[in-house]
Amino acid sequence: MIRNFSTKYQKKLNGFTIVELLIVVVVIAILAAITIVSYNGIKDRAIGSSLGSDLNGAANQLKIYQIDNNAYPTTNDCSGGTKPLPPAICLQSSGGNSYLSYTADNSTQPQTYSLVAINGNSKYGITNSSSPYLILSTLASGGVVTTSGQYTIRTFNSSGSLVVSGGTISGAEALVVGAGGGGGAAGVGYAGGGGAGQFQSISGLSLSGSTAITVGSGGSVGNSGSNSALGSYSSIGGGAGGTGSIAARSGASGGGGSTALTGGTGTAGYNGGTGGTGGMCGGQPGGGGGAGGTGGTGGTCIGGGGGAAMSSSITGVQLWYAGGGAAENGNSGATGGGGGSNGNPGVTNTGGGGYPNTSGGSGVVIIRYLTT
Repeated sequence: MIRNFSTKYQKKLNGFTIVELLIVVVVIAILAAITIVSYNGIKDRAIGSSLGSDLNGAANQLKIYQIDNNAYPTTNDCSGGTKPLPPAICLQSSGGNSYLSYTADNSTQPQTYSLVAINGNSKYGITNSSSPYLILSTLASGGVVTTSGQYTIRTFNSSGSLVVSGGTISGAEALVVGAGGGGGAAGVGYAGGGGAGQFQSISGLSLSGSTAITVGSGGSVGNSGSNSALGSYSSIGGGAGGTGSIAARSGASGGGGSTALTGGTGTAGYNGGTGGTGGMCGGQPGGGGGAGGTGGTGGTCIGGGGGAAMSSSITGVQLWYAGGGAAENGNSGATGGGGGSNGNPGVTNTGGGGYPNTSGGSGVVIIRYLTT
């Protein structure tokens, strides 16, 4: 009898176990994830490089335009198919890129602009004082919040903090105005008007974490205004007006001098006006200096007006700040919060100087950045 040993000694063939298959699947998934991440990283860098190149090219065009026209263009307009006439400009972008927003403020010194380019979810910006930067989604708190077009605006009418979480706000703009000085004490002798606080326009800011905000208090009668500050940026207060034999104070802009006395020196603005001498009224005092001009000189019977203010459109509307206060018996105070001849104090949160026997206006800090 012949036995069949083939079954007994036949080689047994085994397949993959479930564990082995799972390991293979996991390895393939990891390799796929690495490939996708690497691809996305390369793609994002390429888009960022393209957007940065467009923004640098546009910045050169804007700089040339500003040199030729003493101002930046007000609009970016390529809709006509031909080169637009000033005050417009056509800024071209590469394929896939487009310009999300463009704004300019020619009322400040230095003049400023902000341009944002976008491609998909990638957003980059540039300002007159920055290189191209990535715009990240961030959360911020503090101040009174308003919006204007693509911008978020935070106005601090009192001291506090700007708190930024989730990233950095790049390319922000700010206006920091110191408080106005109080007018001189009328009744002791003819009194000069208070000087305006410093007007400081800042661009290209990077803000992260918590930034302390100080809003200066307006100077009381015969006293200078307090400083306002945004982090390390400080705007000093205006000088107080003089009275009788008491000299006007110096400050961001100087206070107006009393009869026959010179005005205070403006260290970041303009001097106060000098008091007049003689005449049938005995000579009248000078007006307080403004952020944009010297206080008026006192006449024989009419006091000097307040020095000129400065304007800013950071809120989306052109507003005036830091005007000098008028002198006693003087012409109206300057536009921009300066106390006028009706005896009004400097206007709150404008940095305007006060009329004699009144206080100066408190300062203000305003921050503007692209909404993300």
